[in-house]
Amino acid sequence: MTVQVPLSRPSSLTLLIALSILLTLALAGGLIFVFVQRAPQGGPASGVAGDRYITTAQTASGVHPDGSPIDSTTSFNLGQTVYVAYTVTDAGPGTATIKLYANSLFIDSMTQTFQQHSSYTAYFSFKASKTGDWEADLYWQNRGAAGDGALEQRVTLLVGTDSALPGPFLATPVRLSIPLYQALSEIRPLDTTKTLAGNGTLGQ
Repeated sequence: MTVQVPLSRPSSLTLLIALSILLTLALAGGLIFVFVQRAPQGGPASGVAGDRYITTAQTASGVHPDGSPIDSTTSFNLGQTVYVAYTVTDAGPGTATIKLYANSLFIDSMTQTFQQHSSYTAYFSFKASKTGDWEADLYWQNRGAAGDGALEQRVTLLVGTDSALPGPFLATPVRLSIPLYQALSEIRPLDTTKTLAGNGTLGQ
């Protein structure tokens, strides 16, 4: 004799609870994924700068029309514009990238593209909106190369009178006054040096 035991079906409340748990786990997983994706980069690179393509770099309070620095200073006031003037020697096509750190924390990055093989004077500029110790790492990447490029130069600066104060700042790149392709077409050689100013604006 076979005895058949009826199977009990889960109640609607049980199904609702199980569905809620699954949705909660899925949402938590999505938030973790977004957090990991948007997490800022770590501290400055620990390697030695190579200076193969970006041969000089310094901070200044301003630049001349040709892109060269008007002075050499590492101390800035809060709200002052910081210029990182640098020289690209016998390089290109390629891209120069500056990575900015405030008190060892990654803050922002900017890039400039060099379309031709030549030598250039160039600069990045940004507002110093927080006090503390800053570092600017400059990288060079040849066109078509993989990765972030090679560390070429490292400069440090201090904003305000206090050192090692926590807190980020927002770097504000210089706006293009004319399209990059137009600026490149209007460039005129100055001996063997061309000038790339700001965040992609070419000097005349």
